[in-house]
Amino acid sequence: MLKYRVEPSPEDLREAEHIFSQRLKYLSDPAKRFSVVTPAEQSAIADGAAAVRKLRERASSLQIHPDSIGFLGFAAGGLIAGGLASAQTDARPNFLGVIYAFFRGQVPKTAPPAFIAAATDDKLLEDRPIQMFQAWREAGRPAELHLYESGGHDFANKSSGLTSQYWLDAFVWWMKCQNIEHSACEK
Repeated sequence: MLKYRVEPSPEDLREAEHIFSQRLKYLSDPAKRFSVVTPAEQSAIADGAAAVRKLRERASSLQIHPDSIGFLGFAAGGLIAGGLASAQTDARPNFLGVIYAFFRGQVPKTAPPAFIAAATDDKLLEDRPIQMFQAWREAGRPAELHLYESGGHDFANKSSGLTSQYWLDAFVWWMKCQNIEHSACEK
């Protein structure tokens, strides 16, 4: 579990209202919302990179393989996961799970494999998960996209009776298939 930095809330109510108003303007402009990485998001991505580095440094004592570190993020955490695709080698995860989120920027040729899941009725994402998947494939990188008919923008922890509630099963199976030695998946 990663605790990452977010923009601090001002104590002054007028200042908070101004910041909130600016944020709403930013979110209502798709050109900015889907392309501009904010300073707060840059800090959060840096926190994600630091976490990956720390896991690699402590891999032996944690009894984990330093080349099998993944990063799973939901919504804002998914933005962090996507941002780590461009991280330096020691901070780049070996695989990513991006759940109801999107990626900003160019997908590097060194990007880790990505599992992308979203619901088609998620009004916040529009067709961004499809574009993310296509960008991964255009960069020649492995990616898998799961688009669920319904589930909205927060289906991960819901027992809804919808197919989106089974995203975790698909993710676990995908992770197993990323292992070349796994006999059920042929590469």
